[in-house]
Amino acid sequence: MTQSEGEITYPGDPMCLYAALSVAVHRAVADAGPLEKASHYTDLAPEWTRFPGKEYRLSAGGDGFRPYGELPNTDQTVFDPRVWDDTARARWIGLLREVRPRTVLISTVSPGQYVFLAAGSMGTSKLLVRAKGRGSLPDLPDGIGRFWGDNADRLAIRVGMPGPPSTGGPAHIVATDWRDPATAISLAEFPGGSSPAPGEGVSGTFAMQITEPDGSFAYDSASDSVHLTYPNDDAGLDTVLGGVLDRLNAANPGTRTYSTTAAYTSHPLGGAVLGHTCGSDGTVLGHPNLFVVDSSLIPGSTGAVTPALTVTARASRTVTRAIRTLQRQS
Repeated sequence: MTQSEGEITYPGDPMCLYAALSVAVHRAVADAGPLEKASHYTDLAPEWTRFPGKEYRLSAGGDGFRPYGELPNTDQTVFDPRVWDDTARARWIGLLREVRPRTVLISTVSPGQYVFLAAGSMGTSKLLVRAKGRGSLPDLPDGIGRFWGDNADRLAIRVGMPGPPSTGGPAHIVATDWRDPATAISLAEFPGGSSPAPGEGVSGTFAMQITEPDGSFAYDSASDSVHLTYPNDDAGLDTVLGGVLDRLNAANPGTRTYSTTAAYTSHPLGGAVLGHTCGSDGTVLGHPNLFVVDSSLIPGSTGAVTPALTVTARASRTVTRAIRTLQRQS
């Protein structure tokens, strides 16, 4: 956590050099003041008085240079130009002459020849959308950040059950109705916690259906953040689920549906899908050394079932084909 907002910085930000020293940096900031009064890590610039905020971080020019001598903060003793040229070299020499440090730590970051993204649908999508928005990875496909869905996940709570007033886990019973592909649905028994109806048994059910992958991620340059927009307004999904729950309740007199909600998902899918962002071997289109191997490859849903095995199989196939591709290149 290297910003005042508590965010982890990304490579290319000055504080990435200190990411592995987060505890020491926090203590150094806490010790801000005269050297003789510092109690921890007195070799880590105890005159620091604050972490750099996001607004300050974004104020740097395109070359990443920040003048030395502003309010003391953890960026102050880091020189991290985005471009190394004659101007940057002159600035570096001038900074050394001004500060006259007794010790200089020089860190180099070498880009990987091959990069595999496995941060999950949310993580991989945000990394790629941010890279496209910043322009730090040129010529990324327009499909990046699109075709996202939540596997049509719905959480239903039924009460009036003859069992205990709370349920545990993991999911141990699955009911399916796949007679009509257009309304296919699977219900997995899900830990529902304590019963919301005192004295009545409870059953938590996680329903999965097929949904349109109409969610998308967008980059906000003002805050350097990525946001997801997902309408999640398919009333037909709720109708199908309600009908199945009614059938279950009718077959088990005394039970009733207490609530249903689409506010949660355990199965985010999409954002870097096959055919739009990635090739069949998982390579990002236009970037043959950049691979995606996670749930972001799958658009929105996996046929009314939990996507775990599909994601695993897809990742295995992607890695196998990637290895063959790399072997041919070498």
